[in-house]
Amino acid sequence: MRTEYSFREAMQVANIMAEQFDVVRFVEPAARRVLKVAGCKQGLEAASDECCGSIWGRCDRCENCTSNRALHNKDVAFKLELLNDNTYLVVSRYMKVDGIDMVMEEVKAADKDFLLSSKMDSEIGLLIEGINRQLITDPLTGTFNRRFLDENFIPSLDCCHDHDLKINIAVMDIDDFKTVNDKFGHQAGDMLLKDVAGFWNLHFCSREKGMERMVVRYGGDEFVIAGMGVTADQFKNEIYSKYEEMRKTCYFNDGTHFRFSISYGIASSEDFAGKEYEWADIFYLADKRMYEKKQEE
Repeated sequence: MRTEYSFREAMQVANIMAEQFDVVRFVEPAARRVLKVAGCKQGLEAASDECCGSIWGRCDRCENCTSNRALHNKDVAFKLELLNDNTYLVVSRYMKVDGIDMVMEEVKAADKDFLLSSKMDSEIGLLIEGINRQLITDPLTGTFNRRFLDENFIPSLDCCHDHDLKINIAVMDIDDFKTVNDKFGHQAGDMLLKDVAGFWNLHFCSREKGMERMVVRYGGDEFVIAGMGVTADQFKNEIYSKYEEMRKTCYFNDGTHFRFSISYGIASSEDFAGKEYEWADIFYLADKRMYEKKQEE
């Protein structure tokens, strides 16, 4: 699939798509902004003040952002979006225009072509909402999954860096989790995972712009908590105080309950003050600190 275009070629593609779709626009999904087209004779570098989510009546990032997915995979992504009981087809198409990565979004009101009764429309709405939720959440714990982290959060780090927005992450690992499974069974292990995820999700889940935070099941018994907009010390203190409050006993059933503990490591963009950093650098540092803490115990 072709992805590299000159500005003129990109405009030609946009004009063709505009004949088939209700809205065609260029966006920078990581920065959550729409790029100007009118008045841009040289290219699409100029950004408007419009948030890309404003078309859906929101200023925060869409949880199932197909444009972030298209940018991440350098491909085309699709979804159905619901707004005011109407259904819209959204196509997000990765493009490199004059060497600049961006996404062309194409939106079409699907209700013009769908023949649905009101009951079917409601059922399809619930189905779409459910499918979108399944794509980005872990089915056991209900937290965000690795896909959401890779496609939604990590691409936004460049924007955070440009705006000097602090990023903090905590990498967590349940101590001796294999022993729990071996001694009490995998159902008890699943209950422990749900208990741990539920506690941290209760305290560290926010979509507030600039203060976004999320809990991600990274894999197995490892979780990642990511938070924006506070200092490293504030984040550390909050993680520490909540862990102290946490009830560290899992009640699997009336006859089975057991104690557990969690090791965690924390890293921040402040650890890289004045230096370039990527997600892998912050994650590696937090992961390293977690395992160092495990060795101390």
